[in-house]
Amino acid sequence: MNTLSSITFSAVKANTNFPTIESVKACLQYISKHFPDIEINAYIESTNQASIQVAEKAGMVFVEETLYHSLPVRRYVFVGKNCE
Repeated sequence: MNTLSSITFSAVKANTNFPTIESVKACLQYISKHFPDIEINAYIESTNQASIQVAEKAGMVFVEETLYHSLPVRRYVFVGKNCE
């Protein structure tokens, strides 16, 4: 029985030469395959335009501006069943 209903991740700048969008897409596809009914959330600082672009290009959708650990963030969502 699958009891996992949500996954949250945050992006950190590690290696600027690494293909970030492809990595995020691969992670989303893996999660979608193994947990098809799961909702994936990304909380990104509102000023972090690079991560916002990665989330959007990877197929995530902006949902709301909110607080995450007292930090103003934008919440993006990716529903596994939408990944092909």
